[in-house]
Amino acid sequence: MAAMALLGPRPRGLAVRSVIVSLMLAVALYSGVIVLGRIAKRGQDEEVYYNHSEVSSNEKEVSVKFSMARSEMGQLLSKYSEEKK
Repeated sequence: MAAMALLGPRPRGLAVRSVIVSLMLAVALYSGVIVLGRIAKRGQDEEVYYNHSEVSSNEKEVSVKFSMARSEMGQLLSKYSEEKK
């Protein structure tokens, strides 16, 4: 599209298409950051938080849902409290 715009008359809807492509790229990069975080924390305690988190978006709102069994969370909290002593 960019080459067509430089070589001749601009294609119809170039601005709209460019915005859509930019948004798709931004979403892909954001997803990649989350996946890389999960990979980087593999085998560590933080991996549990990534595995139990769910990210969703609705229009201008982004929400993060964290769901974990109480017993599993209790084990992690007791481990951290023992380390602090």
